[in-house]
Amino acid sequence: MKVAFANRKDCLINRGGDTTQMLKTKKWLEDKYSVDIHLCLSPDEITKEYDLVHIFDI
Repeated sequence: MKVAFANRKDCLINRGGDTTQMLKTKKWLEDKYSVDIHLCLSPDEITKEYDLVHIFDI
């Protein structure tokens, strides 16, 4: 399964709680299940290739 984790464009530079939650969730899911998670930091990166999109920091 391909999953997109969408977050604000500066989340890896200006880290906050949303960044911590996103990275820990990504690690846990990839360790437990056969899921391929991509970080999308721009709306243009979200394409139809993903089975699921989770949006952080709404």
